[in-house]
Amino acid sequence: MWVLDYFLTVLGFGLCALLIIRLLRAHRPPGVTMAWLLAIALIPYAGVPAYFLFGGRKLRRMARRKQSLYGGSPKRDFSEATPAHIAEQILVTTGMPPGRSGNRIEFLPNGEAGYAALASLIERSQRSIHMMTFILHRDETGRAIVDLLARKAAEGVEVRLLLDALGCFLARGRFVDPIRAAGGKVEVFMPVLPLRRKWSANLRNHRKMAVVDRKAALVGGMNLAREYMGPLPNPQRYLDVGVVLRGPAAVDFDVIFASDWSFAGDGNLGASEPAYRLSTLGRLP
Repeated sequence: MWVLDYFLTVLGFGLCALLIIRLLRAHRPPGVTMAWLLAIALIPYAGVPAYFLFGGRKLRRMARRKQSLYGGSPKRDFSEATPAHIAEQILVTTGMPPGRSGNRIEFLPNGEAGYAALASLIERSQRSIHMMTFILHRDETGRAIVDLLARKAAEGVEVRLLLDALGCFLARGRFVDPIRAAGGKVEVFMPVLPLRRKWSANLRNHRKMAVVDRKAALVGGMNLAREYMGPLPNPQRYLDVGVVLRGPAAVDFDVIFASDWSFAGDGNLGASEPAYRLSTLGRLP
């Protein structure tokens, strides 16, 4: 028996050493590397299995499945550029869209303004509503938004709602069935059940955005719940802000939505989904 214990101990230490070497050579963010090093070194019986589940190549392979949005943009010579041009180049090289003119921005200072703006955008939509959120609660705020989306879907507007599997765990089923019944579509980002092929408990989609008719976008920190927004003031509400953007840059947010929707839905975007590419967006003067 002692021979088996000795063998398992040596094997465990060897495995820890190999994982530590692999971490140091992976060139990850320092905070991530340090967290995994401490977990593997101090609590190897938990840290090693956790690394194989959450920290290995599986998630990186899945991330590479997502289409590249703006990374292929050609670099420009900014040797004599203004600070604004230099900032733009930094954004483009890190995968962000280039700057676009002709946009109008409205700041939403609280949850009442955010709810009113979102409801107005949905009401006035004519062609498409693309929304994603981290949290959708089964409360009066969530129900009102679901009812609005279901009504617009019944009117023939293309409605697509992307819900994070963990943040919307209690509201991703029957609660959003009115949208499905009216002809809208609902997808779930990264199911947490281990029997699902794309399982991961720690890779979540925290984006909150609504893009309407590819002309206006509401983005910010407000989830679809009374703690974040609602028609009436609430002293218990979080102090989040949001932005309504109207103009060509709304297409960039739709590109992001299309990428996340494709990833969550295995690429099945449907016949009505436009082919989003940077070359089709055009660079504004």
